[in-house]
Amino acid sequence: MRIRKEIFPMLSQDQLPTAEIVKCYIDSNYRRLGIGTILFNQALRFCNDVGYEKIYLHTHLFLPGAIPFWKAKGFEERLAEDNPVWNTVHMDRKM
Repeated sequence: MRIRKEIFPMLSQDQLPTAEIVKCYIDSNYRRLGIGTILFNQALRFCNDVGYEKIYLHTHLFLPGAIPFWKAKGFEERLAEDNPVWNTVHMDRKM
């Protein structure tokens, strides 16, 4: 994956081989049981095995627990869009 410079120039500082986590959602009845961590660790192993050097994702402020979860997994905020509807936060982490 290459982050499109014309859309997010501040996110494309390097050209590392980058994987994107597109969806990661746990039913509210099963949260806080470690399922998200298990899924993420599987994705992390895959990314490592195939040679990705960075993982990118975006999430939204209205999703409960999303930002703390990803920060606990080593992701850093790169851009918080100023959009009153979506409040998108772009995050990444190096492998």
